[in-house]
Amino acid sequence: PLMVSTFLVASSEASIEARGRVVASSWPGREPVTYDASRRRGLGRAGTKGRRSVTDPLVTVVVLNYDGAHLLPDCLDALAAQDLPEGRLAVWVVDNASRDGSLALLGDRYPWVRVLANPTNVGFAGGNNRALREVATPFVALLNNDARPEPDWLGRLLEPFAEAGADRLAAVTS
Repeated sequence: PLMVSTFLVASSEASIEARGRVVASSWPGREPVTYDASRRRGLGRAGTKGRRSVTDPLVTVVVLNYDGAHLLPDCLDALAAQDLPEGRLAVWVVDNASRDGSLALLGDRYPWVRVLANPTNVGFAGGNNRALREVATPFVALLNNDARPEPDWLGRLLEPFAEAGADRLAAVTS
């Protein structure tokens, strides 16, 4: 499947340190968030539903959906398998008024996913913009619902932010 994603720094105040650590302070008055790329651990598989802690997420993955109940399991199961440390990933699905049972599927099988349900189909830009206005993590990734990212996808996207000169890095895409 086609994978389209964008990885963005949520704020110009985000700061990055080298040697495998990402430190980001995205909003004034917030404590810095640290990600140690050398110590990635799995979040678990989709079968761990309801047991995942998202106390201090570093990145939010936003998945836009419209009548994609047949696509969401592969996408969300792949996100559940990301090799980021426990609690560092938040997954949001923006649903553009689906009529195919997508919301029921999300509620039944993916209670760890935050769902933003639009009453009407506001399109690709409208749906993603709704989520982007609410995201508070230092980083956000936009992912199509037909994508199945490899387990190291997010970790590899974060790695450039831990390199020398990362303070000038604004976006990474894959």
